[in-house]
Amino acid sequence: MHYNAKYIEYYWYPIKNKVITAVITKNGIKIFRMKFTIFRLTSVSITFILCTILLFSCTTDNYDNSQAEMFNYIFDKETKTAIVTGLKDEYYEGDLVIPKKVKKDGTYTVTDMLFSSLSGCKGITSVTIPDGITTISENAFYGCTSLTSVNLPSTVTIIEESAFSSCTSLTSITIPNSVTEIEGSAFYGCSSLKSIELPDGLMKIGTWAFHECTSLVSVTLPNTLREIGEDAFRDCTALTSITIPGSLRSLGEDAFNDCTALTSVVIEEGVPYISEQAFWECTALASIVIPNSVTNIGEFAFKGCTALTSIKIPNSVKTIGKYAFSDCTSLTSITIPNGIKSIEGGTFSGCTNLPSITIPSSATSIGDCAFRNCSSLTSATIPNSVTSIEEAAFQGCHSLTSVTIPNSLTRIENSVYSYCTSLTSVVIPNSVTSIGWGAFQGCTSLTSVVIPNSVTSIGSYAFDGCPNPNVVK
Repeated sequence: MHYNAKYIEYYWYPIKNKVITAVITKNGIKIFRMKFTIFRLTSVSITFILCTILLFSCTTDNYDNSQAEMFNYIFDKETKTAIVTGLKDEYYEGDLVIPKKVKKDGTYTVTDMLFSSLSGCKGITSVTIPDGITTISENAFYGCTSLTSVNLPSTVTIIEESAFSSCTSLTSITIPNSVTEIEGSAFYGCSSLKSIELPDGLMKIGTWAFHECTSLVSVTLPNTLREIGEDAFRDCTALTSITIPGSLRSLGEDAFNDCTALTSVVIEEGVPYISEQAFWECTALASIVIPNSVTNIGEFAFKGCTALTSIKIPNSVKTIGKYAFSDCTSLTSITIPNGIKSIEGGTFSGCTNLPSITIPSSATSIGDCAFRNCSSLTSATIPNSVTSIEEAAFQGCHSLTSVTIPNSLTRIENSVYSYCTSLTSVVIPNSVTSIGWGAFQGCTSLTSVVIPNSVTSIGSYAFDGCPNPNVVK
């Protein structure tokens, strides 16, 4: 049956198992549904149902749009403001328009959305948020898996934690210029998000903000940005290029970790450092520009960037962290700036195509495993400023034919040149007093070793596997 009054349509469906379902729509949008259980269809029961529907329909004029009555609210009589707390029907399917004003015992302005107000509403396909709302609250749309588009007003300044997390159908969103902060996990797991416009004025992107946005191809970071949190763009496996603006002062660890399609990175002048694991396993990264403002490259920063062929580190860089360039298997040249005091442990380990290396005169130490398994390394120039070369520093450098040990060393550490299978001769300087365990073990081509009288201790297996070397003292 069908009735029409005041632009509101009423339907009920035939009796099924003694239940009548009444549906109210307005302007083509379903705004109310009610089920009535009856035992006998009479004029009295029909009248009761119609009166109930008409009574409800009278309340629809208390709102500024046809969907306002679909929400629950908290009302503040003193300020005449209302907060959206959720949907009356969490299984609602379709588009949503959050009202700007709502009438109860007067007119109330909608100013906020409660924590998790619409989270898990999997049937919502789009949402329009009214002017006046300044915060998209924590978990507001978390897990709205059918949500494809969002219209944010120009009054929003903050998008809080996990606001749109796991909205797996969201393909694009425009962030208004009023937004200054996107908090942690705000768009975590939005796996269909292809592009996002970040506004001028944005100052902070929080931890995990865009983590696992696996369809995100491009993002432009504004020149107002000051902070990118840890793991902010981690596992954005479709992202192809990024320019980090000079305004940035804080780059979180793992910020672009495992962005496997990232081919180009430009870091603008002004950025003070590159954080730990910032570009770990960015396997397509072929080029990177590091400005003179950078003073520190963090541990594991470029580990596993297997497409990186060359890199110039500016003289402003004073420290390079452990394993910063390890397993960069295509790296054929690198310039280590004068000013570096220590080549840390594992810094270039596994760089299997690196043919030569020059240690600057500012360096005083080479860490453990620093050049381990650099199998194409044929020469390494080490200055007399170096006073320590730690364990396994050149282990497994199969192409290394000769080494110059600086006369500033007092000890040759354990396994430092072990399994350098092309090494044919070694001259140990008079400054050395001890040779560690397995120092030259497995050097199968080593036939000549000069050991000075200053050496008073030779560790076990120091020359194990060397074919009858001619040891001269």
